[in-house]
Amino acid sequence: MANTSARNLRAVISGTAVGGIAFVVTLAWGLSLIWPVFGFSRIAFGLGAIIWFFLTAAFGVFLFRLVDRNNIGFYRKSEGRCIRCGYDLRASDPQGRCPECGAALTDQRV
Repeated sequence: MANTSARNLRAVISGTAVGGIAFVVTLAWGLSLIWPVFGFSRIAFGLGAIIWFFLTAAFGVFLFRLVDRNNIGFYRKSEGRCIRCGYDLRASDPQGRCPECGAALTDQRV
C-alpha cells in the first residue's frame, strides 16, 4: 500500500503543478479576449478568473482521468491483480481465469 500512496502523492503534486501553470496561461489568454470587450476593470478580471478557473479545473480532471486510465492496467499487473477488475491474483492459477470477472489471465497485456 505504501507504493500506491506514494504514486497517488506524485500524481497530486504533478497535477497541481500542471494545473497551476495551465491556470496562469489560460487566465492570461482569457483576459486578453475579455479586455477588448469589457475594458480593464475589476469586474472583467473577476469574471475572467472565475470562468477560466473552472474551465482549467475541468480540463485538469479530464487529463488526470485519461492518464490514470492508461496507467491502471500497468499498475494492476505489477501488483499481481486482474487488469479488468483488480482482483488479487497472487494465489490464483496463473494459466486460468480470474475468479471474480472471468477474464483470461494469459490474455492480459499491459
